[in-house]
Amino acid sequence: MRTNNLLKRVLLLTAFHGLIFGSSSCNYKRPRQTNSQEVSITEGASTVKSDNEDFDKFIEDFFKIDDFQFKRIIFPVSNLIYDTDFEKFDSTIIKKEDWKYWNVYKQNNVVLKTIKNDANDAILNAQIKETGVSVDYVFAVREGKWYLIKIIDEST
Repeated sequence: MRTNNLLKRVLLLTAFHGLIFGSSSCNYKRPRQTNSQEVSITEGASTVKSDNEDFDKFIEDFFKIDDFQFKRIIFPVSNLIYDTDFEKFDSTIIKKEDWKYWNVYKQNNVVLKTIKNDANDAILNAQIKETGVSVDYVFAVREGKWYLIKIIDEST
């Protein structure tokens, strides 16, 4: 049962952003949702004004331009995958050479929601409608520019 469930999750995750990972245990608690705003993938996520790079423009470029996406990830990137059988997160690392580009704008069944958006960090949740796939992308500002620093897969 656990192997079958895990295989389904890996296949969904692979379809979602093209990655397969190893694992180890860790703990994670999702931040309390505040002012989350569901947006279509053709609209930008709402953003907090600051001297940093515009988050809306960054997100648009991040999910549209493969070279830009690759350059805006701090590798190795941490990936937490929720194990529904054991009700805990497994921790993995994605290396630069293992990253697969994912263009959210080519997916017609993806819904993006801003979970958190402060001046220096943001969490964008991506869900594939009617599949149980729910992945948080955690971004942080480094020297005025946004970077992906962590992926949290809470799929069921």
